[in-house]
Amino acid sequence: MVTNSNSEFSPGTNLNQLSLLTALAIAMLTFLILLLLIALHILKIDTSVPFLLFPVQLIISFVLMRWALLQYVRRRLKALYKLINTGGGLNNIENGKDMDSTALFDLAEKDVENWLRKKNDEQVAMIEMENYRREYIGNVSHELKTPIFNLQGFIQTLIHGGIHDNEVNMRFLNKALSNAERLQTIVEDLEAISKLESGQHGAEMIPFDIRTLSQEIFEDLSTRADEKNIKLTYKSDETHPMIVLGDRDQIRLAITNLVQNAIKYGRESGFVKIRTYDADGRILIEVADNGIGIPEESLPKVFERFYRVDKGRSRDMGGSGLGLSIVRHIIENHGQTISVRSKVGEGSVFSFTLESATNG
Repeated sequence: MVTNSNSEFSPGTNLNQLSLLTALAIAMLTFLILLLLIALHILKIDTSVPFLLFPVQLIISFVLMRWALLQYVRRRLKALYKLINTGGGLNNIENGKDMDSTALFDLAEKDVENWLRKKNDEQVAMIEMENYRREYIGNVSHELKTPIFNLQGFIQTLIHGGIHDNEVNMRFLNKALSNAERLQTIVEDLEAISKLESGQHGAEMIPFDIRTLSQEIFEDLSTRADEKNIKLTYKSDETHPMIVLGDRDQIRLAITNLVQNAIKYGRESGFVKIRTYDADGRILIEVADNGIGIPEESLPKVFERFYRVDKGRSRDMGGSGLGLSIVRHIIENHGQTISVRSKVGEGSVFSFTLESATNG
């Protein structure tokens, strides 16, 4: 919390105590004058001051000076509240005559501390946002630079005569197409994560069968899996349909990203499994593989934007570096969390839950 290091008073002294001390000091001064006049009278030095008025003067001085000081402080507090823009506190100051002075100063101290805390939080948030913006722009630029550079190289080669070489032209055109598709993937993922983070892509909650959705995803990705002879399987301990409540399109995208990653980093003749379990009103969904695995130190970071466990190898395999971040946002958009457990050389398991549509 931000604190005011320029305060001239000790932490135990508040404005109410200051006003009391000031009034007492004035009263003591008047009392000393009274003692002086008494001494003059004892010494038979002539004075015309009526002694009986001094007690009255003492009381009046104390009351008036305390009142004047409190009014001054109230005016300053009003200015302070206008500066920090706390309307409720300003109304209390304007109605200060209905408040005890101690309560008034306690209120002011509390409101100023809250204002300082709020400003401190805003400043920290601004610094974090600026750091995020700088890092985000740097990561996007880096991800876009590689396919753009590759496209330039392939096209320049074709322009400078490669187009007339039948062995070169189709190979370079296919590579150019592959990099163009990677650019499209990056742009689409950037658009998706931007909508998810800004809340523009709300979840349309409907009941659907996770088993049916998994089989559809396997059919879409079967060609990629066949290229590495990876077996795609669905497993459930339940024989009845596993009906969940969620946004079917978003969950489809999330599971597709997880299965794609499992195939991409899976071993030849390996497997990718989707497993579902009934977990007391929720459905636990796991995407497991027996691929290369993730180092333990990388597990807390795998859902960060553009994070890659093996940067060189990951970029060679394509992708935007945003897939797992998109998955995390989708699951959080459903009010759930996603976790991962993995061991290098043995594989990985990504787990998340969805509400059961048959609950209750």
